[in-house]
Amino acid sequence: MSRDDGFPVMDLSTDYVNDPKWRRLHRASPELLAAAFMAYTSAMCESWKAGHKVKVEDGWPVLLPYDRAVIKALMDAGFVDARGYIRPKSWSAWFEPAARRREKSRERWRRYNEKRDADTTVVPRGSDADTATSVPSGLSVPTEPSVRPASDDADAFSDYYSLTTRYPKGRTEEWLRELVGEFGDHDVGRSLATEWRADSDLKTFLSRTEARLRSDAHAAERARSKPKPRMIRSAEEIAEAERQRKAILEEWSIIKEINA
Repeated sequence: MSRDDGFPVMDLSTDYVNDPKWRRLHRASPELLAAAFMAYTSAMCESWKAGHKVKVEDGWPVLLPYDRAVIKALMDAGFVDARGYIRPKSWSAWFEPAARRREKSRERWRRYNEKRDADTTVVPRGSDADTATSVPSGLSVPTEPSVRPASDDADAFSDYYSLTTRYPKGRTEEWLRELVGEFGDHDVGRSLATEWRADSDLKTFLSRTEARLRSDAHAAERARSKPKPRMIRSAEEIAEAERQRKAILEEWSIIKEINA
């Protein structure tokens, strides 16, 4: 079993102490409640640390004298099964989602590393060795615009790294994941670039990005609620819109290269 299967921190509901099973145990064996609470919590901690369910007996806390009656009380209340393991429903409802989130996070890191390695590759320019000019290792050679169209290829995490040259960690990663879940990679990536261009202060970067996303979403909702007359765009208007789109993409590519 790899140590990567476990977690240094476990997810715990803020309503944990109000679980009806604790009331059931208290009514049946009030004298064992404190010891049962400590023993079960310890078993959960050991299970999360190991990455698999650990028996209450095997995860028994060192500060608590062993008492078989406590395990029996936990079984009767429905906390553990007949073998002393955490119930499958409780385990799958908390540990398995955390494991899936971690795997998704690892996959993002793999993509970041691949992108970083690709972006820092020195690519010679020129037709031969005499005319070739090396690209400084600190700059990336843009092969596609930083602003991607709304598609499955959009990745706000990659956009964050492209702009800041830092990997989002801890609360920053969680915050960015929440924004992507609510607004989507494309809109988050676009707002990240807009706010970074206006101010590269990392301390306020995500708060400003979220404010822009919510403002844009509110404006879009208001626009959708208003009836709009049908408009026929001329060829000149379509050409101008395309010119503006290309200008934005070119500007974003320059920003990416400067911040690489």
